[in-house]
Amino acid sequence: MRAHDFELLVDAYNDVPYVDALQGLTNLTPTYTSGTTIYASLADQLDSAIALINSTAAVTTVPITKISSSIDVLFHADMKKWKQLANTIKLRLMIRGGSKVTFKNTSFSSDGFLTSDALVNPGFTRDNNRQNPSWNSWGFAYTGGDANKAWVPTIFILGYYDGTILSDDGRGSVAFYQFPATGANQLGYESVDNPKCPSGSFWYSGSDRGGTSAGNSPGILKGPDAGFPIITAAESYFLQAEAAVRGIITGGAKNLFNTGIMASYNYLYQLPDGSIPADTSFSSVDKKMAYLDSTYHADNDGSYLVNFDLATTPEQQIEAIITQKYIALNFVNSQEPWNDYRRTGYPKITNGSSDPNLTFASTQSLSTRADKLPARVLYPSSEGSYNPRNVPKSINVYSSLIFWAK
Repeated sequence: MRAHDFELLVDAYNDVPYVDALQGLTNLTPTYTSGTTIYASLADQLDSAIALINSTAAVTTVPITKISSSIDVLFHADMKKWKQLANTIKLRLMIRGGSKVTFKNTSFSSDGFLTSDALVNPGFTRDNNRQNPSWNSWGFAYTGGDANKAWVPTIFILGYYDGTILSDDGRGSVAFYQFPATGANQLGYESVDNPKCPSGSFWYSGSDRGGTSAGNSPGILKGPDAGFPIITAAESYFLQAEAAVRGIITGGAKNLFNTGIMASYNYLYQLPDGSIPADTSFSSVDKKMAYLDSTYHADNDGSYLVNFDLATTPEQQIEAIITQKYIALNFVNSQEPWNDYRRTGYPKITNGSSDPNLTFASTQSLSTRADKLPARVLYPSSEGSYNPRNVPKSINVYSSLIFWAK
């Protein structure tokens, strides 16, 4: 988890306190370590974590049994899943770091990568300060009142569901309220006709839109007691698919790609308790495969973004994988598609376009980049106040790139 969190920090800020960090009062002004050095160190730590788990298991004489969520709120002492999480984070580091980072060990343990969603749930429930944080921020308060009502999907993202770019009623209908008539907007567009969010959020598709009875639905905002995703199985499979194309691991990229799409459907159709209603097209592996072939592939039969066989070059394959990851992690773990866009340029947009179907850039953007987007976020102002000697200077939101970015 420390490796996961430090990767999030590097991906947001590039150089961050690391070697001298987390020392409390011993060092209140830590120096900054380069992102490339941190990436390499994190991979080493993940290898060490797997080795520690294996060495502990080899000497223990007491069987490790399933323990309560209050002790291990992620995997309930399933140590194989912890090792799979370590492998998956390391794979993400290696893909993103690419040739800019020298990794000591480029192999992975035999435990493989995550095949199920890594969901944290310390006992989320509809009580004050105990709700799933996403539900609390974007859906409804514990009292049943609306949470933030200012958030709507972009016109661009809806294009991957409503037929503008791709057709995907299966995910669109559980991701968005009243799909395909979902209210949408483009950043920076100001008009009295702007859509308003009824009953909390357009990101909650449940038929019960308000009050304390809301919150037992499939989709993105499932309910106050749903687990919070650290890494989804869909992300794991798309990472593996990209790694297979790039030669980092062996395996069939097409199969991993299609399994990632099915894992995305699986996550979205889960209820807060992890079950999938039996009356859906996704309640079994066979049903999901049938839907993928007969509906999603068929509805997009000319697109290599859906039908992997049509991606005839490695670059088209990478585009398809990253685009599908963008769809799968839409409002689930949105920082990862943002990182991927800055690294690969996918999903593809039209630079400088005023058409909201062709870009997600703000209409009022002041960016000097061709895509009219920021390149990063700035360091918190508190760093300038409390650690002014060490915080990197002259950081520009448009031109100061994360080390792995284009």
